[in-house]
This record gives sequence, C-alpha cells and structure tokens, in this order.
Amino acid sequence: MNQLPTNKQSTPRGNGNLKTETSKPNGLKKILRLFSGSSQGEENGNGDDDDIPLSSNHDHNNLEDSLAKEGTVEDVAVPKADVVAVSDSISLSELVEVFKESERTRVPVFHETPDNPLGFVHLKDIALKYGFNGNARKKFRIRDDLRDLLFVPPSMPINELRVKMQNDHCHMALVIDEYGGVDGLVTIEDLLEHHFGEIIDEHDTEEENAQGIMEIDQNLYHCPAKTPLQELDELLNSDLTNNLEEEVDTLGGWVSTKINRIPNQDEVIPFEDLGLVIKVLKGDNRKMDLLEVKVVGEPPE
Repeated sequence: MNQLPTNKQSTPRGNGNLKTETSKPNGLKKILRLFSGSSQGEENGNGDDDDIPLSSNHDHNNLEDSLAKEGTVEDVAVPKADVVAVSDSISLSELVEVFKESERTRVPVFHETPDNPLGFVHLKDIALKYGFNGNARKKFRIRDDLRDLLFVPPSMPINELRVKMQNDHCHMALVIDEYGGVDGLVTIEDLLEHHFGEIIDEHDTEEENAQGIMEIDQNLYHCPAKTPLQELDELLNSDLTNNLEEEVDTLGGWVSTKINRIPNQDEVIPFEDLGLVIKVLKGDNRKMDLLEVKVVGEPPE
C-alpha cells in the first residue's frame, strides 16, 4: 500500500494511543506465546515465536494482569463492512489475488452470503498445497482447505474470548448478532492491539493504521472516517453536530449526512459555513476510510 505524500512529518493527535515508531513492541513474541497457549505455531503463522518461552512466572503474571482489561468483543471487532471474505465458489487464482490485495493471511469463507460463514482459509495452507503463486496442478476446492471459526456474541468479555481462542487454538472469530447474522470479525491481533496499542508491521504505513487524528501541517489534518466527532470538535473548537437532524457519532457519518450521499475518493467538499474543506483521501462506493480536514477560516457567527 502506498503512503500518502505529505510536506511535513505527520504528528499523531487525538486519543494519545498512537506512537510515531512503527516497530512492534519488544515483548510481542512473549505476548503471542501467552495468547497461543501451546507450542504449535500453525494458528498464528509464526512458528518461530512459539519457540520463545516466557522468561519467568513474573512476566506471565504481569501479562495476565494486563489482559484482564475490561471491554467486550464489540469494542474491538472489525465492522462487517470492513471484513474481507470470499465465497466458496472462488477460484484459486482469484483467491491468490485476494490475499495479495488485502495483505491478509486469513480470510473467512462463506456460502452465497457473508451471513452464512463456513470457516476460514489460511494463506500458509494454500501456499504449501498449491504453491506460492497458486499454480500447482491440483484440483482446487476451497472447502477442502477450511479451518474452523469461532462464533461469539458482541457482548462476550474480551478476556473470555482470549481464553476461548487459547483453549480452542483458533485465532479468528466472527461476531454474530441476535438474529444469527454476521456483525463483525475479531482476530488475535485485534485483542493484542486493544491491550497493548496499535501494532504496525513492515507492510503498514502510519496513516493507514492511524486510530486518531494526525496533524499534517498547520490547520491540516488527516482523520480516519471513524474519528469521533467529539474528538474533532475539541481539536478545532467547533460544534459539528449543531443543527444536524440525524444523530451521528463519526466524521464519516457527519460528512455523508451533510451532503446526503457517500462522496467519491479524491472528492473535495467545501463547508464554507464552517470554515472547513474536506477531501476524501481513501474510500470506495460504500464508505470512506481516510479524510483530509483543512481549516480555511473562521466559521461565521
């Protein structure tokens, strides 16, 4: 994924959880070891990590204390709209492209609709069986390569899900709503990031992984579409929710409500009455992902 060009080094703003460093925590291997609960590395795809023991009971107890942090699955789940999933009718070449484009190592598989999940497919399984480019001359049927998923309610405590993942040796769970439909997805990494902060690997860029507002230049900010309006109001000393007929919580929802549609990528939307110009930096025809907010003047009294 390409990094967005800027003229000034970006500075994270907002909830204070972001760090400018892009390296993983030194203790991440120990944390993964604690989460996995076994000496086998198949599920997390990092066999080398499982050879590293926790250095002492003291380390183990400290990590357990950290993992007791309160919260429920719905606090960390990836929304359904953001879940990358594939149909059980997908071809091998199409599946390889999904892995390449999404940069995921695990992808849920469904039959006909995403609300009918069958399991998930692991990149490592496909690469070993069919070759890294998916060109092996073997009959491909994705159902033959499925691994089991966990199904959990949104109200399940996070620590309870961690223990279940550990006991079942399964590091991916679908969140199921009260009607039996898929509401979102949670992976082991989501739980790690909830407890220890954002984990940015060598393929990620700081802006793509930002969970808060990033100051790019004076009066210029990059904001995830999910940025809480209250957070942006506090930064800009504004009141974006004023005079809105519909109640919204995020910047992306606010933009869509103000213009009564989902804007296109690269579209520039002036809000002269508020002294703001907003540009869609990243998104598609269903949603916005990253927005640029530029303060161009004081809103009229």
